[in-house]
Amino acid sequence: MHVVGVTCQTSSATAMREIAALWERAASLGVFTGPEAFAVYDHYQLVPDTTDYTVTVTVGRAATRDEVVPEGLVRVDVPEQTGALIVTDGSIAGVQQAWADVWQRWPAGGPRGFVADVEHWRMGPHGQPTSAEIFIGMRG
Repeated sequence: MHVVGVTCQTSSATAMREIAALWERAASLGVFTGPEAFAVYDHYQLVPDTTDYTVTVTVGRAATRDEVVPEGLVRVDVPEQTGALIVTDGSIAGVQQAWADVWQRWPAGGPRGFVADVEHWRMGPHGQPTSAEIFIGMRG
């Protein structure tokens, strides 16, 4: 899959604030053009001497492989991989809790691949989420 949007690098210490700002930035730039939105988490790096990771987050919409990326946006290519699907209630709090559960379940990474994880949001009228799923990439 391919996603076009805006990106930032963050860590657990600043993730909530920075990811919320990233969603706002994507919306203000008109990135979302349909009833779905995506967040891709990739380029994980373990912070030395900790269990914390830095990660690149891209928030945007589905794109085609050949699509020209508008100026100021980026495209991330999500590779095919085995994964675990987590279905949430579609609320922001529900997605945050699902991520907390992932990190609690596998604090040292466990079977996670740390290649790319994807949130898939379905949006209702007025841009409000109606459902959200998280795809956690696992080692083959």
